[in-house]
Amino acid sequence: MTTRTVYIMRHGRTEWNEEGRLQGHMDSPLLPESLDLIRAMAEFFRDKKIGEIHASPLRRCSATADIVSGVLGLPYARDARLMEGAHGLCDGMLLSDTRTAYPDYHARWEKDRWNTAWPGGESYRDVFLRAQSFVADLNLRRPPGDADLQAKIPDHADFRTETQRPAAGPASPRNGMSRPQTAQSDRRFPASESLFFNADGSTITDSEDANPRAGSDRTGADRDGCLIIAHAQVNMCLIGALLSLTAAEILDLRQKNGIIYIASENRLRTVEFA
Repeated sequence: MTTRTVYIMRHGRTEWNEEGRLQGHMDSPLLPESLDLIRAMAEFFRDKKIGEIHASPLRRCSATADIVSGVLGLPYARDARLMEGAHGLCDGMLLSDTRTAYPDYHARWEKDRWNTAWPGGESYRDVFLRAQSFVADLNLRRPPGDADLQAKIPDHADFRTETQRPAAGPASPRNGMSRPQTAQSDRRFPASESLFFNADGSTITDSEDANPRAGSDRTGADRDGCLIIAHAQVNMCLIGALLSLTAAEILDLRQKNGIIYIASENRLRTVEFA
């Protein structure tokens, strides 16, 4: 059975990463020393049959995608659902300072890391909903041809097709947490922007080229690999949606710069760059 391979990487390290400052929906420049690492990671994808690239529209991700796009000669699409979780009033603050400014939040977070939202911001569950919505659409964008790629995915359901779905019934809770329940959510997210970008940041306007699969040598099932460039928290939620992990399993995942996650056939592998 053919199963698409999804590669997930984080943006390059930024000045605020170095300072321990929360970025959320704000931004800071990539560190100059992170650029060589991004290029090395981009070279890894040269023979991986990448057919499309998707990135968060936040500048630290789009700057990373610019480099990867240039190496692969493939445009990328920006999708707002791939933005990092919003820290609300804490965006731009040092994490250590938030503990003093918002002790009640941290007390609640220690008891329920999944559902506790930052003051004026999002919870892990909110970010998961966005990631799950993106993954469901990603499945629908697979190229036609293979029967196993045609299964319908219910709104906000997990990534596996109906033929792969286990028998009905709730997942066993782990550490007091059950599988994320999102099917009944009324939350709505913007669709991917209908704009695609070259490595130099210019917008592709020709309708024949405005496609993340653009290029005659990069279409069809032979180029079914998908690369996602996003942020630490949303990347963990993407992996959770792809592999149908429980909330506890998602919270146990760790993301850092220099790691590529490879999700395929319900398995997760990693490649780490020093």
